[in-house]
Amino acid sequence: MLSSASRRSVPILGSLNPFTYIAALEKGGVSSPFSVTWKDIHPRIVALARQHNLGLPSELRSVKGERPEEYGTRVAICDKHVLNQNHIQYFGKLEHSLTDKFLWFYTGRPQPPLYLQSGALNQHDGSKAVVRSTARTRVTMAFRVALVNNDYSWAGIGSPDNPRTRGTHLYGTVRILASKPKTVMQLEFQSLVGYFDQLIRSRIVPTLRTKVTRVGIKR
Repeated sequence: MLSSASRRSVPILGSLNPFTYIAALEKGGVSSPFSVTWKDIHPRIVALARQHNLGLPSELRSVKGERPEEYGTRVAICDKHVLNQNHIQYFGKLEHSLTDKFLWFYTGRPQPPLYLQSGALNQHDGSKAVVRSTARTRVTMAFRVALVNNDYSWAGIGSPDNPRTRGTHLYGTVRILASKPKTVMQLEFQSLVGYFDQLIRSRIVPTLRTKVTRVGIKR
C-alpha cells in the first residue's frame, strides 16, 4: 500500500460514463465501454492483476450469434475476471483512498469462477430509470436460469450430478447489457431464458469451460 501522502482525493481517471462508447460495441468486436489500457493503471495493481488473472473491460469480446435487435441485449465474454468498469477510476497511476477497498472485490475474498456483470442503456429507446433497472434485473435472472438449465450454478460451478459438468467450472466474465430495455420488457421471460440457453451451450461453455484439478484450474 502506498502512503497517504501519495494518494489523491479524486479518481485520477475522472467520472467516466461507462457507456460513452456504446457505438463501438454496436459494431461488434471490442466491447469496451472506454479505452483504458494497463499503461493507465498503477504498477502495483498491474502486478496483482497478473497474479489473480484480472482483465480490463477492453478485453471483453462480443459473443458470436447474439441477436441484439430481437432480444434487446448485448453479451460479451472474457476468460479472465474483468475489473468492473465503475471501479477502473480508482486504479489509476496515482492511487485513490478507496483503491484497496475496491481491490478487495478481486483479491481479498473467495472468488467465484464466473463473474456476471450486467447493465442497461437508454441511448436507443429513451427508457426511464425504472425500466432500465427492471430490464437489467430481468436479463440477469434469465441468464442465471439458463446457467442452471445447463447444470452450472450462478457462480459457474458445474453440477457434480452430471458427468458432462462434473469437475468443471465456467471461468471468466460474462457481461450482459440490456441495450434496448423496452424490448427486453416486452419479451416473454422464457424466451429470454431460451436465448441465453442457446448462447451458453454454443458459445459460452466452449470458451469458458475449465477443468478443476487438485492443483487448481486447468484449461
